[in-house]
Formats: sequence, structure tokens, C-alpha cells
Amino acid sequence: MIPARVGFCLAAALFSAAATAVAYLQTADLPGPGVFTLWNVLALANLAFAVVGLALNSLVIKSKQVRSVRPGDWAVLCVIAVVSGGIAPAMLFSALADQSVAGVVVLSRIEPPLTLFLAAALLGVQANALRTGGAFLVFCGVLLTVMLQGPMGHLTKTGLLQIGTGELQAIGAGMLLSITTVAYQMRLAHVPISIYVVARAFICTVFFLVVGAAVQTDSLFSAMATAGVWPYLGGYIAVFGVAAPLFWVIGLRRLHPATVSVAVSTTPFLAVIIAARVLGQLPTMAEIVGGSLVALGLIMTIVGAMEDGRRGRHFASVGSADEFDSGLGFKGV
Repeated sequence: MIPARVGFCLAAALFSAAATAVAYLQTADLPGPGVFTLWNVLALANLAFAVVGLALNSLVIKSKQVRSVRPGDWAVLCVIAVVSGGIAPAMLFSALADQSVAGVVVLSRIEPPLTLFLAAALLGVQANALRTGGAFLVFCGVLLTVMLQGPMGHLTKTGLLQIGTGELQAIGAGMLLSITTVAYQMRLAHVPISIYVVARAFICTVFFLVVGAAVQTDSLFSAMATAGVWPYLGGYIAVFGVAAPLFWVIGLRRLHPATVSVAVSTTPFLAVIIAARVLGQLPTMAEIVGGSLVALGLIMTIVGAMEDGRRGRHFASVGSADEFDSGLGFKGV
């Protein structure tokens, strides 16, 4: 029988994987034009999670802990929240307009190898050969996918390569998430996870409301006035805005980091399977070849992480908040 804490992580991985497919459906203007947009859905989802998270952590978050967070830390937290919870999800959402779910999933996996490189350069983290080799394979998988697939959608010329705008956005989002992961470890590792996730959700709510009001000509919520829309919205918020993040938090508090890493690493592959079953999007040959290298690389990094764990060494750039962020699939909440 699966332990409850493992079940929470597996359920969170499944919900997070499905979130990418649901985000793709939103780009297809379902159930109606302009009803579900990046701005209104993620603003409400972040607000719901922030309220629920604050209620559940009200006994955990002490006023003394909040006062111990310096003004400079709050400024850094705001920047990290906006970039990792606002700008990066917006880029992933936009990438789905030109790319398949599998393409976005594979290309955004540039995040782990870049995180490893930045952690080694800026934090002095030493990774074993398996983790280094795995990160290299992931990078090669992403590069091979771009080269074999060719540009899709709108074209952007980058040096000698012509790359699709969707591909560039997916890769850029992964790079931003990697940078914020290392920035978190450098500046905010001492901030309690409960304060971090609740504050980030509130900050992202404000971000999506303000930017959404600026870029949308009509009201953010005018298209949601019809009663038939709210069951869709309520289901999205309940599952992807509240349940999935809370399940990750529960799993993170009760499981060994290596076990959580395995659950986190299954998310992109579950997303591809769900996209194939629900959306009928079968991976292209380029995505299969590149994705196979990415999968092999992720397996190597997991084995390397377990080996480091047995030796009592822990990768400094993977703390609880980072695992929480890595598990969210479509990282809008």
C-alpha cells in the first residue's frame, strides 16, 4: 500500500502534469473567446492558494518570523516571485500558442542543467559525475529538439539558427526559472517555506491583476459573467490552484528530498502522456529523440542525487522551496 505522503506527491505530480494540457486548452479559447486568459485565471488561482495557504499556516507563521525577514529580503522575494511566478508562466503560456505541449515540456527542461551550472559557478556546489553527465544530456536533448524540429510558428533569427518564437519562449522561461532558483538559495534560503509560498502567491496575484488590467482592453472578468463558466473556473482553481501546490508542500515536509525529486521528474513525462490522450498531440520525431535524451539525463541526475544523499552531501540549489517550484509543471501558481 502506498504511504499517504507518497500518494500526496504522486497526486501533485499528476495534477501538475495535467495543468500544462489545461493551459493549452485555454490558448484554444475554450469554452469561449476571451473567457479564460492568462491574467484572470492565474490571478484568481494565486489568490485562492494564498488565502488557503495563509489559513493553514496561520499557526505556523509567527509574527517574530515575519519581522525577521529584512526589507532587502522582501525586495528580493518580490523580484523572484514576479519572475518565477509571473513572467516565466506568461512565457510558457504564450509558447503553447505555437508549440505542442510535448515541445514546451522538453524545451523548458533547459532549467536543470542551467541550474547546476549556475550553482557550481555562484554557490560553489560540487556535483558528482552522474549529475554532471545527466545535466549535459538534458542540455543536448533540448538542443537536438530545436535543431531537428525546425522553427514552428512565428520565426525569430538568433545567430546562425532560425528558432520559432514559441521555442524561444519555452527555453527562456526555463532559463528564468533556473536563475530564480539559484537567486533564492543565495538570498532567501533562510526564509521559512511557509512565508515564502504564501507571500509569493499574494505578490503574483497583484502582478497578474495589474498587468492584466493594462494589457486587456475590456474588464479582466467581464467574460466570466455567465454562470456556465464558473464550474470550469472553480474546477481549475480547486485542482491546479490549491490542491496541487498544497500536495507538494505536504510531500516536501514529509519525504526525503531524493523521493521528491523522483516525483518532480515524472511531471514532464506525465504531461506528454496526458497531452497525447486528452489533446491527441502525439510527440514529433524530434521531440521523441530530444525527449529521450532529456529523460535519460533526468534519470542520471536522480541517481546522482541519491548517491549524494547516501554520502551525506546535498545539492545546495535544491531546497524545499525550489522542489516546490519545480513540481508545478505549468508554473502559474
